[in-house]
Amino acid sequence: MMARKLWWCLGVVAMLCVVACGSGDPEDTIDAMSLTDTSESDDVGPGEDVAVAVDEGQVTSPTPFPSYSAGSCPTLGAGSQNFPSGGMTRSVHLTLPAEPEGAPVVFLFHGLGDQAVNIAAWMGASQAANLHGAIVVAPQGGQNFLGWDSGSQSASPPDLVFFDDLLACLAEQYKIDGYRIYAAGFSAGALWTTELVIRRSQYLAGAATFSGGIGQPVSYSTPEHDLPVAISWGGDTDVYGGFLSFQSTSLAFSESLREDGHFVIECNHGMGHTVPMGVSGWLYPFLLNHTWGVPDSPYTEGLDSTFPTFCVIP
Repeated sequence: MMARKLWWCLGVVAMLCVVACGSGDPEDTIDAMSLTDTSESDDVGPGEDVAVAVDEGQVTSPTPFPSYSAGSCPTLGAGSQNFPSGGMTRSVHLTLPAEPEGAPVVFLFHGLGDQAVNIAAWMGASQAANLHGAIVVAPQGGQNFLGWDSGSQSASPPDLVFFDDLLACLAEQYKIDGYRIYAAGFSAGALWTTELVIRRSQYLAGAATFSGGIGQPVSYSTPEHDLPVAISWGGDTDVYGGFLSFQSTSLAFSESLREDGHFVIECNHGMGHTVPMGVSGWLYPFLLNHTWGVPDSPYTEGLDSTFPTFCVIP
């Protein structure tokens, strides 16, 4: 426990130095990022029943959705809005498909000092909604100086309650597809996504981290359920605070997941601390083509032309 606290404290020092993990100006963090998504997925459509093929002993249905912490759920519509959670007023940006009833859900988490609306734009939330029929949820962080509650030793830190509350109200209002819930994030948001992979695998069908991983401030423990993860980083120059190497944290996360039997792809784009261009073209097919409880990834035998050449199966 003492070692965990020491590493968490070192992580705090490192993250305080990460001034470029997010910014109100897209040019400060995402270099000329293309939002064009040219790929149509063959994934299960919103609201369709999912036939879950499972191995003997595999759990066949997700954990029931959590209960909302603040009484009656507010109405969630497209755009930015306030959202009561855990005794606080939080905010969230939603991008809705034409038919949100029964849709899959993708959570996007922004970097330190950034805004939810920016991560939604940078990662092509409109493409996910319009081409793939997904509800895209971009919560606003920033309740603490790390941006998110990554590495918290609390059983119910505010950002985890926020995630659960959003899930509860989306399920109540839109009857979302409980077999197809996903998370992705950049930098501090990727560290939080890493935390959700560890803490909320009972809900997540897949995840993607862009400059995230384990070590500082997030410590690894085995997720309760299998889920595929795309792990992306920007090579050996993806470093902040002098010693916080996102290449090291990403590779450590990949190794730990694979040792535990999870399917992983690694995407080293080599461009430093940023999100690669054209990410929406392969991020959403990767996520949405996975279903909770299905043991085998459709990409087990190899990645198709949807993916950039820097993505590999390690």
